[in-house]
Amino acid sequence: MHRQLSRIIPTFLSDAIFWLAAACCALSQAAIIRSALRARAQRPDGSASPSRPIEVAWTVVPALMLALVLVLTWRALHPASTFMIIP
Repeated sequence: MHRQLSRIIPTFLSDAIFWLAAACCALSQAAIIRSALRARAQRPDGSASPSRPIEVAWTVVPALMLALVLVLTWRALHPASTFMIIP
C-alpha cells in the first residue's frame, strides 16, 4: 500500500501532513488535559462535579489512544523493510 501511496503523494508531503496532524492533536489534548486539571471542584450552580481522578482519567485515556493511533499510522506509512534470507 505504501508504494501505491507514494505514487500519488510524495513521501515528504505525507510526512509533513502526518506531523502537522500530530502537532494539532498534541496541542488540543494538552489544552483538554489542562482544562481538566484546572476545573473547579464545584459547578457554578453549587452541584458537585466528578472527582478529579475520574476527570483526569476521562481526558488522559483518549489522549493515550490517540497516541496509539498516531504510532500505528506512522508504521503504516513507513513499514519496516523485510529482509529475505536466501539459503
